[in-house]
Amino acid sequence: MSWWRVPCSSFQHSCTTIFSTNSRRRVGVSSSKLVYFRTFSGRGYSDSPKAMYEYMLTAPEYRDFRFVWCFKEPEKYAYLAEEDKSGRTSIVKFRTKADNKALRKAKYWITNYRMLNHQYPRKGQIYLQCWHGTPLKRLGYDILESDNAMNSLAEIKEKYRTDAEKFTYMLSPSPFATDKFATAWNLNETGQRDKIIEEGY
Repeated sequence: MSWWRVPCSSFQHSCTTIFSTNSRRRVGVSSSKLVYFRTFSGRGYSDSPKAMYEYMLTAPEYRDFRFVWCFKEPEKYAYLAEEDKSGRTSIVKFRTKADNKALRKAKYWITNYRMLNHQYPRKGQIYLQCWHGTPLKRLGYDILESDNAMNSLAEIKEKYRTDAEKFTYMLSPSPFATDKFATAWNLNETGQRDKIIEEGY
């Protein structure tokens, strides 16, 4: 069972941790209550970002928040904006001016995959990394040999190092996942393990 399917108080607690404790950090950000969502680099509507969006859409404490979803094929997901009778949800196309504008304006970025290389949060923005799936295979710094035709082992590690530098928090569903994420993103060695929020199972 995926952690985001578990209807538990710990999920609500993780939202409170992320969205409440940082509400005063507004430096350089246009909207402190705008949340940007993306899954698998815009390829679908699923996983932890979907669960967090659906929770926030109905939770009274987030009734004045607005939401932006990014998709490679936005026409397939136009129903999200149409079904949101509160009018707080909008859709943008991946890697367009509208997408870039949403990234600049949003206080929060929520994704289950790495952001593009050139996309860095500005001061005051909160980037929440909700990595997809249970890390049963080696990732990032734990990979011993690259079988990726596009990236060398050094390049893969650099991608994970950069991602760790970018994200403010990383959600983990269990102690097992926490340990795997910490070594894959080299968080222990760089003193960033405290970025992990362990909530879920």
